[in-house]
Amino acid sequence: MKADPGGACYFLGILRDKFQIRETENVATFHSVIFAGVHDIQNIKLKMEGDGVYTPTPTEGKRQYSPWNIAVKFNVDMAFSPVEIATMLTEYETDHHTGMDIGQIAEEIYYYTSGYPFMVSRICQCIDEELDGDWTKGGVNQAVHILQGEDNTLFDDLIKNLENYQPLYRLLYSMLIIGRSKAFVSRQPDVKLAAMFGYISRGADNMAVISNRIFEIVMTDHFAGNDISAEPIREMGTGTLKGDVVSGGVFDMELCLRKFAVHYGEIFNKVDISFLERHGRLLFLSFLKPKKTRYRYSGLKIW
Repeated sequence: MKADPGGACYFLGILRDKFQIRETENVATFHSVIFAGVHDIQNIKLKMEGDGVYTPTPTEGKRQYSPWNIAVKFNVDMAFSPVEIATMLTEYETDHHTGMDIGQIAEEIYYYTSGYPFMVSRICQCIDEELDGDWTKGGVNQAVHILQGEDNTLFDDLIKNLENYQPLYRLLYSMLIIGRSKAFVSRQPDVKLAAMFGYISRGADNMAVISNRIFEIVMTDHFAGNDISAEPIREMGTGTLKGDVVSGGVFDMELCLRKFAVHYGEIFNKVDISFLERHGRLLFLSFLKPKKTRYRYSGLKIW
């Protein structure tokens, strides 16, 4: 449902009326209603501001509460575990007899998605419909490559939220590009917002971590391409050749870093520019990308 306060109230009114007649009229209705969503009453105005359908008045505070807010914490974990992914693959295998290693494929899908339902389903769909049923680790990697490079509502909303909420942008940029650690303190507005959208989660030692590796790829892609101040740095990155750092299908990280060190030294011997860690990270991302392709990782597992 779009951010339409009038339409939302009308819909809620219908539900209220049907609920109230459950015991007074002999009609089929429901006994209870549960809404599960990203936004609750406390932050709905924040979303409306981001969508451009609401402008706060100068006298309004940053926090808006409603006396009718009956939202409660929704503690059900919606992510799939590797076992749950394996269960779905088992059902598929029963029908299609592909001969896949179910446990291995389930773990590989979970590695990239952390069980994010849409990503799990889309990867499986890609393998089934676009990769001729290549139920191997290589097939999963190719499906991830297809997913992270396509346009879809999930990634469109991700980019929109990054651009609309600057505290969110700064938090995730600092984590991915600058490499700063951030404690997972849910009372902090930026952390609360990122967790609400599902972009970060609580990791080890109570630190914030990006929720899954596909989000990492998409966000980093956006940040690297959007960092105008680093344009001269990005243009220096010519991209490494896959054959230089991949042997037998295995990505050699040590060799890649050695080649990058040589590449970096050659560049900065020719220019008079102070070192910034951000620039170094962006240049390394540019070095990883294949030639003539912007910020794509060719399915290589680089973490």
